[in-house]
Amino acid sequence: MPLGGLGDVFIQRMLFWDVKRVYPEAEIHFAVLDNYRDVVSDHPMLSGVHCARTVELSDFMMHYKTCIYVANKYENAHGLSCALNRSDIWGLYCGIELQRHDMQFNLDEALLSECRRELDDLKRYTSSPSVLFAPVSAVRTKTLMPSQISEVVEATRCANLVGSHSRPVKELDSAGVPGVYGCNLRKWMHFIAAADYVISVDSAAFHVAGGLRKPLVGIFTFANGKTYGKHYDFLLVQRHFDDGDWECGPCYDYKSCSRTRDDLKPCLTTLTDGRISQVVRQMFERWPTPAKFALKTL
Repeated sequence: MPLGGLGDVFIQRMLFWDVKRVYPEAEIHFAVLDNYRDVVSDHPMLSGVHCARTVELSDFMMHYKTCIYVANKYENAHGLSCALNRSDIWGLYCGIELQRHDMQFNLDEALLSECRRELDDLKRYTSSPSVLFAPVSAVRTKTLMPSQISEVVEATRCANLVGSHSRPVKELDSAGVPGVYGCNLRKWMHFIAAADYVISVDSAAFHVAGGLRKPLVGIFTFANGKTYGKHYDFLLVQRHFDDGDWECGPCYDYKSCSRTRDDLKPCLTTLTDGRISQVVRQMFERWPTPAKFALKTL
């Protein structure tokens, strides 16, 4: 029963295979906020998906409140030493050690083909790959600044960059970058699956792309991208204490930031000097596309 963001719902998809492994005869039901039901209803291990606000817990023999507070408490208590992904924290809370970490998406092939056609229609360069870009988070200090968005636009100028959010992104519109905005969550998942590459801030798009094993760049600020993306194959952009030039994070607790009281924290504002564009270029090199794509011009 999660009460958290959309990204947390996707992370919790990694629990269900192992719950079924431990309790093979049990029916697994998942209670979630009503507007998120479509993003878990395809999971093959679930016998039912219910509204978290109206579900009757007395109808079930066992229940676990795998809410965001459990994860936040663990992360804040361990701070810089926190090495567990949220799926593993919730697994620990339920008494289960996760083995598979598989979201087990069951995509709709017809909808996937539709999204591929729509991305193709948005292409400027027909022989170049599509890059889905999610620069906005519900948390302001996770959302990229205009200069950082411009850096991604520049680094992908020979590919087909497409914005993704619930509403148009002003900076992308100004740069002439098309977008897939305002679609329902089910179709949004399929747009991510249809793209050749994904670049995302710490948001639900990052977790969908990671779970789908897409070529992926994750851009993180105060939360630890190494633990949040522990079970994905991706490239990380982050000011991180492991790099030896950043001592204060990731801290998980941006509201208590000792460096500034401003909404935008240094873990975001100091992502400069080409850090983002360098990793974007590494993405194209690490996962080359079979399409005729001139990497040398990037």
